[in-house]
Amino acid sequence: MNYFHFRRDTFNHLTSWLEDARQHSNSNMVIMLIGNKSDLEARREVKKEEGEQFARENGLVFMETSAKTAANVEEAFIDTAKEIYRKIQEGVFDINNEANGIKLGPQHPPSSPSSPGGAPRMASALYRTLCKLGDTFVYPILPATAKPVWNHAAGPKTVFFWAPTIKWVIVVAGLADLTRPADKLSLRQNTALTGTGFVWTRYCFMIVPKNYYLASVNFFVGCTSFVQVTNKANGQITGRENAAFSH
Repeated sequence: MNYFHFRRDTFNHLTSWLEDARQHSNSNMVIMLIGNKSDLEARREVKKEEGEQFARENGLVFMETSAKTAANVEEAFIDTAKEIYRKIQEGVFDINNEANGIKLGPQHPPSSPSSPGGAPRMASALYRTLCKLGDTFVYPILPATAKPVWNHAAGPKTVFFWAPTIKWVIVVAGLADLTRPADKLSLRQNTALTGTGFVWTRYCFMIVPKNYYLASVNFFVGCTSFVQVTNKANGQITGRENAAFSH
């Protein structure tokens, strides 16, 4: 369960939410209480001590987190897993009884591309294999300045690197369109690309970790599209002037 510490009403609803959760689930279920948006300290309405007290009185695991800064996000999952493991060790949960909601993997035979979920699992296995090969053969020959990039949270081993790499195609297409006649340009499309390009550029500096590579491609998307917007506007103005002159 989670509440926003800057909204007292969400905290006040916790009691009824907890009753509903326990009414429709295993009474020994591990519940993590999250005080969300901990980065918005200036707007706080619910003290951390209040969340801790509610969790203590109701047997919950408690933590304040922030998705924006990634504060305690991983720790929230780890602490919940630790509590589940503790209950398994104490015999509260029977891991052989699926009614407890706990399964020990692997619970499925080797996947084939045609089996349900087979393709994603095979893609994941391929990804791990490629990363291992890269760590073995590519990483050792990289210059010292490039090695931190290889293992960066937004580096070549993550989607945060390859997604913007593919997005450069949009930039190239935008540059190719610079020679296109104004009457062939879409004002709505380029306006949308301009807005999203600059908004996403700003977003890339707000997330953790900051993704400068993604910011650069979005910045160029915004710039090329903005040039096309001005070309379209100039073309429309010129067209109206020529039409007026011909009359």
